[in-house]
Order: sequence, then C-alpha cells, then structure tokens
Amino acid sequence: MECVARVIRSKRIGGVLLLLALLSTCGMASDVVGTAGSSSAADAPVKSAIGAPVPATSRAPPPPGAGPNGDRVRSGTGFFISGNGLMLSATHVVEGCAQITVWPWDGPEWRASIVALSGTGDIALLSVHADVPRFASVDVHTAPRIGERVSTIGFGVSPTDPRDPVISQGSIKANSTDSPDNHLILIDARLLPGNSGGPVVDDEGKLLGMVTGRLSDREDLAVAVPIRDIGLFLLENRVKLPSAEVPGARPLGALLRGISVLVQCTSETSS
Repeated sequence: MECVARVIRSKRIGGVLLLLALLSTCGMASDVVGTAGSSSAADAPVKSAIGAPVPATSRAPPPPGAGPNGDRVRSGTGFFISGNGLMLSATHVVEGCAQITVWPWDGPEWRASIVALSGTGDIALLSVHADVPRFASVDVHTAPRIGERVSTIGFGVSPTDPRDPVISQGSIKANSTDSPDNHLILIDARLLPGNSGGPVVDDEGKLLGMVTGRLSDREDLAVAVPIRDIGLFLLENRVKLPSAEVPGARPLGALLRGISVLVQCTSETSS
C-alpha cells in the first residue's frame, strides 16, 4: 500500500483552527500507510489533507540489524525519562507495531515495548527493560514562554544515516496551555519527517514538551505537546519521576543526543 499523507487531528490556538501534519517517516510503501509529513520510498511530493505539498524524502537505509529487505517501515524519535529505561515518543510513531527497536546514536540497539498510550495527547510511554545512563529532566512546573528559544532533536531525517541525529532550533510562537481542552505549543522551526517524538528543551536543557507534528500548510511551524500534559500522562500511569541530571551540566547538543534515540517500528503486516 502506498504511503498516504493524512491529517489526524485539529486543534485551536487563540481561536484559530490548526490542521496538524505528523512527522514520522514511512518506508516500505507496500507495508504501511504513512501520515502527513512522513516520507515514502518515492521521491514525489506527498499531499496533505488541505492540498499543501509536504515534501517527501527518500527512505533512509536501515541501520545494522534490520532485516535483509529493509523491513523497518516507520520511524521517529524518542527520549528517556528515567534510568530504568522508561521513555516517551509519539503515539503515531509506535501504535500498531509488531516490533519496536530503538537506537541510540552511539550504542547498540534495544527492543522496546509499549507501556501506555495517551488517548488524546499523542503521547506514548515505552520501556527498553534495561538501565540507561542518561535521561531527561521532567519538571511539570516548567512553563513555555512566548518568544523563548528552544531546541529539539530528530532521528531518521538524514538520507545517509538514520542514526545521525539532527538538532534544530527555533522559538515558541504561541501556546494554548491555559486552555482547558487544547494544549499545544507552536514552535517557529522547520522540522522534518522523523522529528515526531523528539524532546523540546530550553537553553538550560529543561524539558518543555515533545514534538508531534507541524501545521499541514506551514512547514516552518512545528507543534508540540507541552510538559504539563506529559506530566499528567505520567501521573495517570503511576510513573514516579526520578531526579534527573542537572540541566545545563553539559553542552545542549550532547544532552539531547544522550537522552534521545531513533525509534523504528515494524508493521504488523510485515513478514
């Protein structure tokens, strides 16, 4: 089946209806239906639900350990939130997977399993069932501010090596965290397929949210779930947040690479 772009949800910020395109990558077009902002094996542009072209990229070669036919069919980003291997990604990256494998940029792979999925926030809690040395500092009292500079990291966006992460910077354009129903952060940053599930941090390395997509008609505006919703999701699933490494204790790029991983999903229909 061909990878098809689609918008799966809409939200409002300041009374404006936003159509959201997702940022996972999609390979092996015969195996999986992609999402808006995903990439297919073809180089032709994918169309979003409102007709704006979402440029596709070629399917990146699978990392070592993938099947002989390159049957890793969907990928995104994730990040660890505790030393015992709990991590977060976007639901649309991992839902419906027969197998989930995560790859740090500087080490061997782990097999991961889904612990919980958010019904409304596109948040997935995973576990690699192993201890990890580095993880994000999750402080639910950290509030995003309009104009604040932020950074995020994405795997699977490189056409030559999906384990080579790309760090992007931008600023908070808008947020709806004061709204009772629609909690989103709008980021002035041009993100790529593969960024979904990536952490959004401030200049001190404090977690502000998680990337879930971009506006379907604006490639330069990304969308993230705010830290408050992440905290509530973890609380609902009885996840006790440990003390994390002190943000800013090392360069921001090193911190993002240290806590983040490439997340790859094999479709349930893959052989």
